[in-house]
Amino acid sequence: MFSNNSLGSSNAKRQCGLFSIFSFICVLSPSLSHKSDNLHRKVLATNKKHNFRALQEQAFDCLALKVDGLILNENNGTESDALARALEEPWYCEGLDDNTIYKIEGIPEIFFERNDVVSGVTTLKISAAIVKRATGEETENVIIVNADATIVTEQSIASLDRIGEYSMLIVRVSGNDVAPGDSAAKISSDWFTDSANLKSQYSACSNEQLVFSYSNSENSGAVGVYELTLSQNVAGQNKYTVEGWVTSALASNLQKGVDYDYIAYILPDSVNFGGAAAYAYINWHLSVFLNEYSSDLLVQMHEIGHNLGAYHSGEGSYSYGDGTCFMGAHIYQDDAPLMCFNGQKSYFFNWYSNIDVDPLTESKELKLVGANDYNNGQGTGNDYAVAVKLVNQNGLSLFLMYNREEGINDEVHKMGDKVTVVEGSVSSVASQSWLLAGLGAGEEYTKNDFGGSGQNLVIKVCEMVTGSPDYARTLIYMDGSNNPSCAANPIASPTDQPVAAPIVSPTDQPAATPSISPTESVGSEYWSIKRFDVVSKTRRNDKVKSFAKFKLKTTKNNLVENALIELSYASVNNQDQTSSQKSRSCTTNAKGKCFISIPAFHPDVVPSVKLNLKNIDGVDSGLIYDGMLNQLDSDDCPLFTVDCPDVIIDLQFS
Repeated sequence: MFSNNSLGSSNAKRQCGLFSIFSFICVLSPSLSHKSDNLHRKVLATNKKHNFRALQEQAFDCLALKVDGLILNENNGTESDALARALEEPWYCEGLDDNTIYKIEGIPEIFFERNDVVSGVTTLKISAAIVKRATGEETENVIIVNADATIVTEQSIASLDRIGEYSMLIVRVSGNDVAPGDSAAKISSDWFTDSANLKSQYSACSNEQLVFSYSNSENSGAVGVYELTLSQNVAGQNKYTVEGWVTSALASNLQKGVDYDYIAYILPDSVNFGGAAAYAYINWHLSVFLNEYSSDLLVQMHEIGHNLGAYHSGEGSYSYGDGTCFMGAHIYQDDAPLMCFNGQKSYFFNWYSNIDVDPLTESKELKLVGANDYNNGQGTGNDYAVAVKLVNQNGLSLFLMYNREEGINDEVHKMGDKVTVVEGSVSSVASQSWLLAGLGAGEEYTKNDFGGSGQNLVIKVCEMVTGSPDYARTLIYMDGSNNPSCAANPIASPTDQPVAAPIVSPTDQPAATPSISPTESVGSEYWSIKRFDVVSKTRRNDKVKSFAKFKLKTTKNNLVENALIELSYASVNNQDQTSSQKSRSCTTNAKGKCFISIPAFHPDVVPSVKLNLKNIDGVDSGLIYDGMLNQLDSDDCPLFTVDCPDVIIDLQFS
C-alpha cells in the first residue's frame, strides 16, 4: 500500500527512505490490519469494482495532472458550491512512456494532499497498476492502482512559462456525425485577430511579456487553426473519450515543442461536457472547449490561466465568485470583458512590480498603482508597487492590488477602483484564492490573529490620488498602541481641492453644456464622460456592426449611475445618396457604464457613420455635468463639445 509520513493509522509501522532531494517513498508495513486502516479499506473498496485478473499488473510512471472545469453560462452568478464540487475532477496523469492521459483510480484524494502532489510537476512512480485503455467497451483511459502498490513521488522544478512567446494551435474537431458551428476562419479571428482575444489580452495584461502567437502548423487556411475529422461519432460522447480520440489522431502528425507549445481542442456542442463550458489541465499545455463558449474572452483567458498554473478565484462560498479576476466566472461574451487578474494571480505571474511585506516585523506605507498605469511606464519607481504579498508564515498569505478600472482593466466586473484583499498561496501553482475585501479611500480591513500572532492586521487605504500614475496610498500595520496615521505623511497639497478639479472657464464652454455657476465652490464634484470608445466588428455578411461604449465618472472618482445618454447617428447611402439621421439611448448601470448599438451597414454602401451627443442627463446624481472634462480625442479636444462635437466611425477600415 502507499502513504507518507502523515498517512494511515497511528498503529502503522512506517518505512520511509529519502531517494534524492526531489523524491521520497514511504511504505506502510504489509502487516497492517485492514480493519485498523480506514484508508486501506477505502482503496480496497475502490479496487474491488475492477477485475484485476483480466489484465496484467505492471509498474507505471506518469506525470500527475489535475483538471479544472468552468461552469456553464446558465449557472452564472447563482452557483452554490454544490455545483462547483460536482465539477471538480479526479486526478489524471500522462504516461511517461506513451504520452497518453489516464484517469487515476485507487488513490484517495488525501494521498495527493499529504504528499504535496502538484499538477504538471510531480511524477508518480507506481509499482503495480492495471492499465486499461479506451478500446472497445472502455470509454476512457484508466490506471487502477493496486492496494499493495508503493508510490514514489518526484518533484521536478516547474518550467516558468509565464513569460516569453509561445505558439498556440487551435484544433477544430469534427466527428463522423457532427461538426463545430464556428468555421475555422471565425475561430482564428476569435482567438488571434479580433478586437479582444486570448492573444491580445494576455499581451495587454502582461505588458507584452507573455505572447501567444499562432502556430504555423495549421492545415485549414485560417491562421493557427488545425482541422481534424474523427472517424467516430461524437454526439453524446463523454468529453474525455473524445479528447482521447483527438490526441491519438494527432499523435502521428503534430508534436509538442515543434508544432505548438499550447494546444486547444474545440469540440461540437453535442459532446457531453457534464455541466462545463470548457476544461484545462493545470500547469500543462492542453485545454478543451465546447464550441459555443470557445469564442468568449473570459473562457479563453480562464482555461489558459489553468494551463499557466492558476486555480480558481472565489468569493464567499462561491469558488468562481471573484469578479476582479479572469479565474472567476462572471461574464460570457465575445470580446469582453477587458480585465486582468487579482493580486494573488498577478503576483504569481510576476509581470509587474511585486513586493513582499512581513507585517509581523514591519509597518509599511505603500503607493499601490494599477496594472494599466504600470504597463504604460507610470509608477515604476521604488515608491510604487502593483502586487503586494503580506507574508504569513503560518497559513495563507494576503495579496493586495489597486484594481484601477481603466485601460486593460476597464471592464473589470467587481471592485473597480478599489484596493482588493485576496487570500491564497503561491508556489509552483497559484492556489484557489478568496476575495476578502475591496477598500475605498478611508476604509480598512482587519485580519484577526494574523499568522497566529494574537494580533490583528490592519490594511487601511488613506486616499486615492489621481495623476501620473493614479495610486492608492495604503497603510499596513499590526494593531497596537502606536498605530501609524494617514495624516502622518500627507500628500503635499496646500488646499482641499481635488487633483482633478476642473478649471472654471465659462468662455470655453459649448452652448449645449451647462456652465459652472460663479456661486459654485471650486471643490464641488462634477461628472463627465470619463471614457468613450467605439467597437466595430465585421459580420459574416460583410456588414459592420458598431457599439458606442460610455463610462461616466465624477471628479472625485465616483461612478455615475442612472445617467441617460442619447446619441444621434447620421449616415449617407453611397448608392442612392440618401441621408439618414436617427438616435438611440442608454442608461448607465451601477458601474457608470452603458453602450449604444449602432445598426450594421455594408461599408461599400455606407462608408462612415457620424455620431453626435444629442442629450446627456445625470437624472438622480444631483451633480453638474462638465463636458470640458470629457475624454480627449487625438487632438486633445474634449469629445462631444462645441469644438469637436462629432465622432466619425470609418466602416471601411473597421
